[in-house]
Amino acid sequence: VLFLVVWEGLGRGWWADLLAPLLGKSAEALRLKPIFVSSPSAVAKAAYTLYFVTGEIWPHLATSAGELAVGLSLAAVIGIPCGLVVGRYRLLSAAFEPFMSAFNATPQIAFLPLIVMWIGTGFISRVLIIYLLTVLPILINAHAAVRTVDPRLLTVARSFGASETFV
Repeated sequence: VLFLVVWEGLGRGWWADLLAPLLGKSAEALRLKPIFVSSPSAVAKAAYTLYFVTGEIWPHLATSAGELAVGLSLAAVIGIPCGLVVGRYRLLSAAFEPFMSAFNATPQIAFLPLIVMWIGTGFISRVLIIYLLTVLPILINAHAAVRTVDPRLLTVARSFGASETFV
């Protein structure tokens, strides 16, 4: 609550008015321009207007949700099977794990300017950005899940007649 009061005071210039008798003209430094800091009440009023009065934010939220769903679905469809296959076979794991670690260490958001330059700012580029940000964590987690399965459980499954595909 204290944070919101301080923020509201900076946004509306209360602190400059309140501290002017003590600080003199230097209190004007606390009077921030609205372009830099907006008060919480102004943000809440704008949000209320966008959501409930005009409703103009809903189509934009629907577009963003669609892009998120497509990008995340593609990442899951590609990342989970690849992670399971790479994690299941030691040779593939040894071959791909260094690359997965290297790409994981690289900030994927660094590819953003390149994607925007190559593809543009349309639907496909936004889906590609979401895909790139989500496929590697999904792949790494699926790989780790397969690698950490207790070998005794695999032996039990095979002893009950489970095929290699099922295991």
